[in-house]
Amino acid sequence: MKDTARIIVTTQCNRHCPGCCNESLKDIPRITISQLRDYRHIVITGGEPFLLGDGYLRELIFRLCDQNEEQYIYLYTADLKLRRHHSVLSLID
Repeated sequence: MKDTARIIVTTQCNRHCPGCCNESLKDIPRITISQLRDYRHIVITGGEPFLLGDGYLRELIFRLCDQNEEQYIYLYTADLKLRRHHSVLSLID
């Protein structure tokens, strides 16, 4: 089994942090959910993943879990109001 896949779900971000590398990201390869099946750890990141909406992130996590229940799923975010995203946070490791 492969170790870690970092998936950039969006390059959009509302934080505009100095030194952010998102503006330099280009030509990010597109992958399918099935290509992530053999990874032990999945890191969902961006930009800011929560800008895509909780529904999108829940669906992504459900689809990942459906194909491999033994995966650990992490989410990197800079959103400071995490309490409003309980429905997503309860699904990740």
